[in-house]
Amino acid sequence: MSKKVARYFVGILLSLLLLHAGPAFSLENDHNAQSEVPVLLDASMLRPLGLVSVVVSFLTFVAKAPIVAITRPTDFGTFWHSSMDYSVRFTFVDPLGSHPE
Repeated sequence: MSKKVARYFVGILLSLLLLHAGPAFSLENDHNAQSEVPVLLDASMLRPLGLVSVVVSFLTFVAKAPIVAITRPTDFGTFWHSSMDYSVRFTFVDPLGSHPE
């Protein structure tokens, strides 16, 4: 490999490492943070998108459910919760303007 190509790949790898490390540092210090968004934005855009995500989550659950039922029937409840919990909680449970992360 030529020096120019090697430097190019090293530069890309270093930039990816730096980009990847940034969010990890910010999340490390803020464990109990709540995301505050304007109520109007939440009610007019985020909740309808949340409803779409509930429908998409349910459809993917229905598509994958037979495979899980055959291969891991004892884990079916866990599969349901992992597929649906976040989108349902975001859309129907969280108060307007506040979403615990």
